[in-house]
Amino acid sequence: VKNIGIAVSLVAQTLKHNLDNLQTNLPQKICESVVQCGQQQTVSGGQQITTYLFSSPTGSDRRVNLEYEFYDIPDRIQLLSDGIIIFEDGPQPGYAAEQFTLPDNARYVGVRIIAELYNTRWWFNITCSGN
Repeated sequence: VKNIGIAVSLVAQTLKHNLDNLQTNLPQKICESVVQCGQQQTVSGGQQITTYLFSSPTGSDRRVNLEYEFYDIPDRIQLLSDGIIIFEDGPQPGYAAEQFTLPDNARYVGVRIIAELYNTRWWFNITCSGN
């Protein structure tokens, strides 16, 4: 069991290294307009690097709920607050849900999907709230 764990770890590290090197060859798409993050937004797609930008709610105690799934092919996701990465996950397949508190001065929330392998499928759902 220990040897299997070591092998899985090495494969994951190698895959991450290979994906990092492939990243520059993929088309990059940035959303064309900022979307208000005050309500639920669900997005899905395939092989590319895509960044979606959301206007964060104003006020205090602002929260972002991020739910996502990378099916059988491992992908990566990053959550950005005003361009700074505050969360990153992957590359790995599977479902996850996370909650974050935004800084009081944050104006935008970005979600970047790094889907580098052929035939990949993914989706994410984001909701934002604040007082």
